[in-house]
Amino acid sequence: VMLILIFVGRVHEAIPGLGSLSLATPAVLLTALGLVWFGYASRMPTVLRASQFRLVLVLLVVGLVSAPFSLWPGGAVGSLMTFARLCVFCGLLILATANTEQLSTLTRVFVVAAAVLVTGQILQSLGGMSGFTRLQSLSFDRNEVAMFAVMAIPFALAWALSGRRLIGFGLAAYLAVGVVASNSRGGFLALAVLGLVFLARSPMLSRMKKAALVAGVVGLAAVAGSEEYWDRISSIVRPSDDYNFQDREGRIEIWKRGLGYAVANPVSGVGFGNFPIAEGGTLEDVGYGVKWSTAHNSYVLVAAELGIPGLVVFLALIVSIWREARRAVRLAPLGRGPPSAIDTGRLALLGEAISLALVAYLLASVFLSAAYSVGLLFLVGVTASVGILRRRAAREHAVMSRSRVHASA
Repeated sequence: VMLILIFVGRVHEAIPGLGSLSLATPAVLLTALGLVWFGYASRMPTVLRASQFRLVLVLLVVGLVSAPFSLWPGGAVGSLMTFARLCVFCGLLILATANTEQLSTLTRVFVVAAAVLVTGQILQSLGGMSGFTRLQSLSFDRNEVAMFAVMAIPFALAWALSGRRLIGFGLAAYLAVGVVASNSRGGFLALAVLGLVFLARSPMLSRMKKAALVAGVVGLAAVAGSEEYWDRISSIVRPSDDYNFQDREGRIEIWKRGLGYAVANPVSGVGFGNFPIAEGGTLEDVGYGVKWSTAHNSYVLVAAELGIPGLVVFLALIVSIWREARRAVRLAPLGRGPPSAIDTGRLALLGEAISLALVAYLLASVFLSAAYSVGLLFLVGVTASVGILRRRAAREHAVMSRSRVHASA
């Protein structure tokens, strides 16, 4: 719980005097010690067997191998250290999840953490405040806040369908308003696509209830969005008016240059965290100076920084999350599993929430450098936990089936 609130919600930045402190590493150490103290360390082999977590570790190894060939090896090592800490965060989430109740709790804390980010964004949009106070600022920019908000909405719906309807639906609506408050076009597109996918294929609710829920969110967005906001959103269909399509510092030109770095360095890439360095060198070579920007696209970022091997691992990780989530959905009717040590109905509900959250991440990450984001690592953690619990439920079911056979014989 503490890790999610600090890594995702940055709750310490809401407390005067703590915003400038780096609490991530102490939180990781305290959590690790607590899990060892309460005997969770014995689950470590199970954690290491989770395919999603192993792919994250492979991505880390690819980054380490490519570090000596980076444009700036020192910068690559520094970025890899940050990512390694996120990998530990992910592993601890899996280690701490021994049953469906604990897993549900972690997803609910993620929703609360996203709501904290949204609150900071709303305060900024309403009062000109940066984050929670005029002296502090949230570590995530508005596009990241929007991504976390959209990713958290499916988990808020799962919370509602687990019995806390007022809390779950209320938080889902609040998060949707937060996406509007973020003023993020990528967040708007992710929210719109999430709504369409939810309407078209999600078994969470009946068609009428899904339509009513989506209509309510559309109404809230219409009320919450200012004229300036909707004018900004309308630029999505008017690309000629948008700097991203015209300017050398816009996303389209950055993506083109990023693909060029990947083609020029197909095996090792330019190095983990080195995309801005490549940008600076390229733009200085042509005779003008601009900011050394990141890729603003997770897929271009991975291809440019880690080459084809890194991109393959990254895409394999996404596919692995999706496949495991869909396996969980097929376990039982959502929310109505048979009595057992593992609530397969709730596990199926969480599998559906993960699927929808992944859809939100996939779209938001097209416009955001979120390949190594704590949001993705959270999805990895909960998906790996779902897989572990799903396999345990299958073993329990097999044992019970054999016992019934022996009893009848």
